[in-house]
Amino acid sequence: MLDLHLPGTPSLVFLAFVLGLLPWMALRSAARVRAVRAAGTEATLPSRTQLWGNTILLQAVIGLLAWRVGSGFGYPLFGWEDPSWVDAVWTALALLACLGLRQLVRAWRTPEERRTLFVFVLAPRTARERALRTVAILLAGVAEELAYRGVVVAILTYSLGSVPLAIALSVAAFTAVHALQGAKSAVIVASVALVMHALVWATGTLLCAMAVHIVYDFLAARAIEAELAAREAAGSPPPTG
Repeated sequence: MLDLHLPGTPSLVFLAFVLGLLPWMALRSAARVRAVRAAGTEATLPSRTQLWGNTILLQAVIGLLAWRVGSGFGYPLFGWEDPSWVDAVWTALALLACLGLRQLVRAWRTPEERRTLFVFVLAPRTARERALRTVAILLAGVAEELAYRGVVVAILTYSLGSVPLAIALSVAAFTAVHALQGAKSAVIVASVALVMHALVWATGTLLCAMAVHIVYDFLAARAIEAELAAREAAGSPPPTG
C-alpha cells in the first residue's frame, strides 16, 4: 500500500530534478550541439566514449533517485501482482506500436534531415563504444521507466489529483530530456512515452514497459548502425563529432 502524503523534501527534490533540471540541461546541450554543428566545429564536442559514459552516469543517478524516493512511499517499483498471457500480448502490441511510430517519423524526415541526425554521430565505431552503449540502453530502460512512468506519475497524481495532468507533465519532461534527437524526433519520443504509459496501465507493472523500452532501443540502435554502414559502403562520409 502506498504511503503517499503531500510531497516532502525527497519527493520535491526528485520532481525538481526530473521535471526541471534534467529538461533544462538537455535543452541547453541540444542548443550547444546545434551551434557547434552549424559552425562546423564538431571536433570540439566530447568523444563518443565520453558521451556514452555521461549517459550511463546520468541514468544511474535517475534510477537510484527513483528507487530511493519510490521506496520511501511504498511504490511497487518492480511489482507485478497478477501476470498473465494478456500482459504479453499488450507488451508485444506496445513494441510494434513503437516500431511503427519510428518508421512514420523516419518517412516524415527529408533525406538531408536523416543524413545529419545526431544519432549517427553517436553511433559506436569500436567494441568499447558498443559496450558502453549497451550498458546505457539497459540502464535507461530501467531508470527512465521507474522515473517517468512510475514514481513521477505517482507523486503528481496524488499531489494534483489528476492522472491525465500527471501523465502530461511526465511526457513533456521525458520529451524535453531527449531534445538532442531533434524537433521531429520529439514527436516519436512523446508518442512512445504515451504508449508506455498505456502499457503500464494495461499490465499494472513497470516491468513490461522496461522490456519494451530496452528491446526498442536495441532495435533502433542496430538500425542506425546498419544505415551508417550502408552509407559508408556507398562512399558517403560518416558524420563527424
